Amino acid sequence: MRKLVLVGEVRSLRIPSGPLRTLLLGRDGEGRPTEVALAGASREPLPEILPAVRVEVGDAGVRMIGASGEFDVAAASVHIHRDLSGTLRAVIPPRPVPLLRRLFWGLALTLAASAAGRAVLRRLRARGRPPASVPLQ
Repeated sequence: MRKLVLVGEVRSLRIPSGPLRTLLLGRDGEGRPTEVALAGASREPLPEILPAVRVEVGDAGVRMIGASGEFDVAAASVHIHRDLSGTLRAVIPPRPVPLLRRLFWGLALTLAASAAGRAVLRRLRARGRPPASVPLQ
């Protein structure tokens, strides 16, 4: 039997159709957003909000024990989804910005910081446009 503790407020959603009938949304012990999707429905209706619930996953299904009572779900399968984006960002370094791009944006933002620089940028931008009196075809 595996145990999963969802801390704080846990929302339970009933899905009327499809294989996954019950969805629990909460945070695990480390504070990461966690979803538990159950392929099965509970015998009695789950409350919409469950305060701090412990989820025990076993062969017979899932048992949820919390302040609002105990609930059993006869689930054929259980899917646990955790948000690992913070962990991945810590492991995979960001791609370095190319030097020419850094120089371009540094110059563009420096020009945009002053009235004279904005006038220069407007003139450069107007160069790429056709004159207003020439109709476009």
